[in-house]
Amino acid sequence: MIDEIKKSINSIFEERVSSPFYGTLIISWLIWNWKIVYLTFFVDQDKLDKIKIDFIMDNYNDVWHLVYFPLIST
Repeated sequence: MIDEIKKSINSIFEERVSSPFYGTLIISWLIWNWKIVYLTFFVDQDKLDKIKIDFIMDNYNDVWHLVYFPLIST
C-alpha cells in the first residue's frame, strides 16, 4: 500500500514537472515577483525595519503581480 501511494505521488509530481504550462507559470511568476525572491534569499533581516515576512506582505501583496500577470503571460 505504501508503494502504491509513493508511485502515485511520483507520477503526479512527474506530470506536473514535465508539463509546459506549470514550468512556464513558475518562470513567469519568478520574473514578475523577483523582488520577493530577492528579499527572501539575499537581504539580511537587520537591513529591514521589520520582519521579512511582514515587510513582503505590506509592500508586495498585490494580487495582480502575484496571480493575474503571471497567468496572462503564461
